Amino acid sequence: MDKPDFIMEVPEVEPNEKPIATPDLIPLKTPELRRAEIKPVVTEPIAKQMPEKRAQHTEIIYDRLPSEALQWIKPQQKKKGHFALLPEDESALDARLQKDAGVTAEYSKEIKTKDRKSVPDVTLTKDNQTVCKVHFKLYNKKDEFNQALWYVHLFFYDYSNETQMSKIKECMISFFKGHDSAKAYPQALPQALPQAYPKVLPQAYPKALHRRHSTKKNKHKHRTNHRTNHRQKLTHKHAQLKRQPHVA
Repeated sequence: MDKPDFIMEVPEVEPNEKPIATPDLIPLKTPELRRAEIKPVVTEPIAKQMPEKRAQHTEIIYDRLPSEALQWIKPQQKKKGHFALLPEDESALDARLQKDAGVTAEYSKEIKTKDRKSVPDVTLTKDNQTVCKVHFKLYNKKDEFNQALWYVHLFFYDYSNETQMSKIKECMISFFKGHDSAKAYPQALPQALPQAYPKVLPQAYPKALHRRHSTKKNKHKHRTNHRTNHRQKLTHKHAQLKRQPHVA
């Protein structure tokens, strides 16, 4: 046979010959090498990052006070929950603070606090130096009798002397709690609840009845569940009949 015109010659490669390394080829690093290269970030402890003095919070609870008993509060419509005292009560609180704690109250529309937005309230000063700043907040919750429980929150900012702060706290708490006495508002205090009053108000309708017609999906789901429940009830009733002994 005649030989073909061309012959493909395969070059022989020596087994020990290595490919030429080019600068584009970078050897991949193993995860162990990568972890060894990552240095831990040294940060300050959390205690040093936080400010030295944070706002202290005191809660005063008024037990079942109707809205008429809170005549001494002048609500501010701009910010819900914030309130300011009436002028006569401002002077009364100022006199008590001067007598008990030796500080003067300066009322302003808003005060600036550290790392916080401006809130309306009172700045307490002594010898033309700011002792602390106080912020009032009011809200209510419903109890098991569906009556409002009023909460007054006092926030103390930017204070330095702990002993002076304790005196100011006692003075302000006694001032706020003095307003719910029977002498101040004898007609406004609630009467004793009748004995027949239920402790927990019964729920008129189950939750499913309120939301079943909100969307088509819920409506369809309710109908399906209703048929399923009905079928389950029938099955349970038939099982009960089967278990009963036969009466001749």
